[in-house]
Order: sequence, then C-alpha cells, then structure tokens
Amino acid sequence: VQTCALPIWSNCVAPVLERLSESQDCRRIWWIGTGAASPLPFHAADMHHNPSSPWIHSYTPTLKTLGYSRSRVSSSAGLQDLSVLVVAMPTSKGQRPLPGVEEEIEAIRKALGVCRVRPITHPSAEQVLGDMQNCRIVHFACHGKSDSTNPANSCLLLQKTSGDGDGDGDDSETTPAADYLTASM
Repeated sequence: VQTCALPIWSNCVAPVLERLSESQDCRRIWWIGTGAASPLPFHAADMHHNPSSPWIHSYTPTLKTLGYSRSRVSSSAGLQDLSVLVVAMPTSKGQRPLPGVEEEIEAIRKALGVCRVRPITHPSAEQVLGDMQNCRIVHFACHGKSDSTNPANSCLLLQKTSGDGDGDGDDSETTPAADYLTASM
C-alpha cells in the first residue's frame, strides 16, 4: 500500500478531500474507480496519510447503483428500523493487519445514529450470508483481492470457518468469499 499510497493521495484523494472539507455536513465518500483506477485503494491512501481520518469511505461500481441503493434506504420505513451488518476482518492470514477497524465500526455507529449496527468479527462466508438476510446494508472492513484480467476472480477475504469464537482470527484460514457472496446477492 505504501508504494501506491502517495501517488493516489497526491493525485486523487487529497484534492477530493480538500474540496469536501469545505462542507461540515459531508463525511461519507463514495468512490467510483473506472478503468485502471478500479482496483485502487482510495481509502487506504487516506488512512495511510491520516490514520485518524474522519471520513467514511465506500465504493460503488456506478452512479446508477449508488442512486438505486440510496433510493431504497430513503424509501424505507425509518432509520430506526434499518439494520446494518458490519463485517470486520482486522486480521487475515497472509495479510497485513488492517488498522482502524474498531474506529471504523464506531464511526459507522456514530454516522448512522439510531440504526441497528451489528458488527461481526472474523466471520465465515456462510455466517455473512446468513446474517445478510436480516439487514438492508452490509459494510465490509476486510482485505480483498482484485483480478483485473478476470474480475470474476476478485474477492473478499473472510474465514473458511467461524473458528473457535475467540475473535483473534488465527484459528482458521481465510478464503475468498466471492463465490458465496455473489451467488447470493
């Protein structure tokens, strides 16, 4: 991340955040990478530059998808009835630990206020699929792999099993969860 964080920060992220800083109401950013920029970790450039960043970073493939998602939330009965699942993988075997996952969960809780926010740490893909049935929004704070030559091989890294429940993430291997998650959506 360090080798690509500085150019992404300088050329993409910093100018956007600088402009958005003028509005005190805006703390959520939706990134839409296109072409060669699709797999770039815009959020990581911000976190590398500013570990206590106040921004909540999200990604969406298109404006149409974002518009559809936002219309579904705004047409729901009310925020107090909104259930949000936060899938947290602060550590994944073979990957560097993700800094700030707990802070990210708290930022989501603060931003969503009255919504029911349910974090699950080190879940298996099966657990995520089961829990997704009971919520309207799912936020992933985990590592992922992007394959630009075959996007179908891109994936999120979750546990193969839910482990022994101690939450340390070291009791089972991580596995790409894309096959399970894309099939269910």
